[in-house]
Amino acid sequence: MKRHSLSFHDLLERVLPLDALPPLDRERARTALAEGDVRRIERVALEVLGRLAEQGVFERLPDRLEPPDRVVLFQRRDSHEVVALRFAAPVLPAGIVALPRVLVTLSGQAPLERVRRLLRLDDALVESGGRLPSGMTELVARLTAGARELLDCDEAQFFPAPAAPDSLATFAPPPGEHELLARWSSATVLEGDFLLSCDDASHVPELRAAAGRAGARSIASVRVRAVQASLDGVLEVRSAEPGFFTPERLSLLSLLAESFGGLADQAARLQRLVFVDALTGVSNSAFFRQALDNEVARAEREGKSMALVIADIDDFKRFNTIYGYEGGNAVLKQVAQIFKRAVRPFDTVARWGGEEFAVILTSPIERMDAETTAERLRTLVAEGEHAITGLDMLEHQVHVTVSIGVALYPADARTAADLWLRANQALLLAKTPPKNQVVFWKQNGGA
Repeated sequence: MKRHSLSFHDLLERVLPLDALPPLDRERARTALAEGDVRRIERVALEVLGRLAEQGVFERLPDRLEPPDRVVLFQRRDSHEVVALRFAAPVLPAGIVALPRVLVTLSGQAPLERVRRLLRLDDALVESGGRLPSGMTELVARLTAGARELLDCDEAQFFPAPAAPDSLATFAPPPGEHELLARWSSATVLEGDFLLSCDDASHVPELRAAAGRAGARSIASVRVRAVQASLDGVLEVRSAEPGFFTPERLSLLSLLAESFGGLADQAARLQRLVFVDALTGVSNSAFFRQALDNEVARAEREGKSMALVIADIDDFKRFNTIYGYEGGNAVLKQVAQIFKRAVRPFDTVARWGGEEFAVILTSPIERMDAETTAERLRTLVAEGEHAITGLDMLEHQVHVTVSIGVALYPADARTAADLWLRANQALLLAKTPPKNQVVFWKQNGGA
């Protein structure tokens, strides 16, 4: 039989009978070809072959292993032509298998009840009204809890990718937890988009000791990535039972990674629409109220302290009066961005209203840390160069200062409402001339 080597692009564009597909599938194939993303074209081509096999146009033949490669075979029923898809696998120690993730996702079968569990995990993000969980730690906790429930495994941990966005630096696995398959993750799971699996770590010399300490015999890992939500890393699942991660469970693991990544991205996009201040790009008051309640509750659960900072731009009306509202808006934008860059990625900066901003310094943070941060915010604004365009269409350098009030939980208040009240009381004193100062509620005899 004559052989022809084709790319996935050529396979999808010139070989597969797209006209035999339903309209939506045809459109997905054409969109993938137009976008030109190699991984997406590969995935869509496989999906099209699977759909054509369901319709009887092709027949799925047993996979063929040609170590280290895996060859996936489809035969056209009318002409008996065979489409052979070769997936090159990396060389790994005996007992560790790398499976092309797209194949695992497409070829797996799952009982209805497990699919329902996966849908319930999706609902957990949807029901939050488009708001992401409060902080990366909560988002990861939802992912790992969903993995344990969906797969019935003993443990699930998330390990941030080394090159992940800065916001992921705020999340770290529990102390003492290490990725058992880390040695092979970078080139396979993260770069090659493979799913790693080990049926029995006690038979793999490179894994035996570490897996024994973790009480794991079966291990599997997959990449979870949500660009909009700044989530990127490896989800590793474990079981004390050898051979636990069957093809069915591996398929569910891959589906979970894709589903969670997509839902987290969707929630992040909705969050920007609903909870971001359109003018300044920081959070709005609606998000801030929820975040403050959540952070106070979390600090209480963990027995740690946090701080609330409220800042008001001094004599703001003069910018509107002298330079027009566009000039005033430029000042608001610049102050917001200074605040956003000056705090930790997992702290919350929000425009409360008008010229007032609020910053949640999440736990754990002590008074000295809060003093340093609040003073840094004040100094960066006061010493910054602020250029705005006035009504005369000329650029003007203006001097901007902020007055700041701070209150701490639990030292100053035990509820979110009281914390807001205390910080506002401190702000009122901070705005007493000469303004441009930081005042903590405790400094003023309040108790």
